Amino acid sequence: MPSLTTPIEILKSNRFYPYFEDCIGVIDGMHIPAHVPAKDQCRFRNRKGVLSQNVLVACTFDLQFIFVYPGWEGSAADSRVLRAVLSDPDQNFPQVPEGKYYLVDLGYDNMNGFIAPYEGVRYHLHEYRGANLLPRNAKELFNHRHSSLTNVIRRSFNILKERFPILKLAPQYAFHTQRDIVIAACVIHNHIRREEKNDWLFSSIEGGMTEESCGLDEQPDLQSPFSIHEHMATSRRDSIAAAMWNDFMNKWDEW
Repeated sequence: MPSLTTPIEILKSNRFYPYFEDCIGVIDGMHIPAHVPAKDQCRFRNRKGVLSQNVLVACTFDLQFIFVYPGWEGSAADSRVLRAVLSDPDQNFPQVPEGKYYLVDLGYDNMNGFIAPYEGVRYHLHEYRGANLLPRNAKELFNHRHSSLTNVIRRSFNILKERFPILKLAPQYAFHTQRDIVIAACVIHNHIRREEKNDWLFSSIEGGMTEESCGLDEQPDLQSPFSIHEHMATSRRDSIAAAMWNDFMNKWDEW
């Protein structure tokens, strides 16, 4: 029996269900151009050399944001931002229910409640095109479907920035105002998603695949304090990958 909390977007796809039935959403960092004083520019310069604030975001598969934490320096690694949020109860990060998890990319640790793709295995959707279409093993199949699911957060980011072009700029406001603009944009985004099912911007991208850009922080932070949880998380990922691969080998039409 499917879980009552399994997202409908997973339930209706035999590529994702039952393998990801306990997944509740996706987490990633979103870089927004920032205007900061000269003395702070070194900290806010990201790996692409652009001044930005790193915004931690969690979203559902219905393209809604369920947690937004703006204001981190562009140089801060995604994993560092997530660890800071999890260790600070004042941030009110929604507790991950027992047995549930978010999907995260390689910029994060693979740990309880947060499942990352396999390292050293092709991951991005464009790597599975042309002659490389079919996965060659369980890890590749897992990574491809993981990437397909996490694509939802890239689509959400694209809609947000398209609707609010100010997020593509570095407005010359006080930094606390720049942070507030991000939060306000996300709140309005969610309201439109809930109340305007035929919104033109959501309709234009719904069901489509956004070509993912490589993240700024796709190298895991080796200084993770969560290493004691890695074995359990890795075992769960391996179990999902093995079940997925076994079914895939018996049902080629699922690809």
